[in-house]
Amino acid sequence: MNQELQRRNASIDGIRAIAVIMVVVTHCIGGKNAENIFEMTILRLISGGSSIFLFVSGFLFQKGSESEFNFLTFLTKRAKTILIPYAVLTGVFLSLYFIFEKLPPYVRHFTEEKANYSLFEWIELYFNYLWTGRIAIPYWFIPTIFIFFLLSPLFIRFSRIDLKWQISILVILFIVSGFSQKSFDNISPIHSSITFSVFYLMGILAAKYEMKILNMPKKALIYFGISATLLSFIQVNLFQTHLNLHKESFLTLNGFDLFYLKEGFIIIFLWVLFTKWVTKVSAPLKFISERSLPIFFLHQWVIMILEKAVGYESLAISNNTFILIVFTFAYSFLFVEIAKAYFPSRSKLLFGY
Repeated sequence: MNQELQRRNASIDGIRAIAVIMVVVTHCIGGKNAENIFEMTILRLISGGSSIFLFVSGFLFQKGSESEFNFLTFLTKRAKTILIPYAVLTGVFLSLYFIFEKLPPYVRHFTEEKANYSLFEWIELYFNYLWTGRIAIPYWFIPTIFIFFLLSPLFIRFSRIDLKWQISILVILFIVSGFSQKSFDNISPIHSSITFSVFYLMGILAAKYEMKILNMPKKALIYFGISATLLSFIQVNLFQTHLNLHKESFLTLNGFDLFYLKEGFIIIFLWVLFTKWVTKVSAPLKFISERSLPIFFLHQWVIMILEKAVGYESLAISNNTFILIVFTFAYSFLFVEIAKAYFPSRSKLLFGY
């Protein structure tokens, strides 16, 4: 393996590990109120790991499609590693709600809330959850990214147009994303695919113009970090919350969400940091990166089990939250390794690893 490829793999490992850490920490903290502006700014700053995953995916897509690209092969591979585990886990967890006669999450978006559903209604709910990903908090990401996979020919065309048009499209999408925000309860993958496409395109451009971007002076990295922090501070002061802005209708005006601009600065900061100045990723980060997909799939269920079993409350940056984060990672790793040991040939179908 040549030195450039080693460097690139190390940077992707580092970024991917940071992204999954951000996702887990954000979900451990939950929607509880922070105690002050400082805490809210930190929480706003570290939210958005899914955006980084999209950047990495776009980056790897561009690198993989530069020489030769077979759409069917690409789609089949992604279906095996992402879509099948997603469909399996969605079915497993929905079945648990069915067995224990519990009301599934976000069911009000699909049908009337009631004590009992017929078998046909449960099957219908399964396909609704497959489309929206709302069986678990982070699962909205899977239908969204699969829409991007289906649009691969369009992204290849984007990668081949003039740079001025690429930048123009990126700027327009940042503006559109800021005004459109997230869909209410992340219920619409179409809405999400529009607002988050800007990060996938950033990954494509970063891969295409990698050497030019990496030639930027070191002080630019400081500016990116300061800009992300400042935007987080401004957002929490304007809206008095560290949570994302959501709205039910794509066309409804609800202010401008600085989250997307903040994420753009964070992504470039992390990518340049790990690509240009971190020559070797530590063993723990590499370990986390290699298991990022199963951690993504499983961590929310581990959090739910721990909170019910031990009674932890997600109270901002408290001792209980720190313990919850540590135990969430520990039990997620434990489950993955046990499943990998007992089902070595089928673990990819279970959680993509």
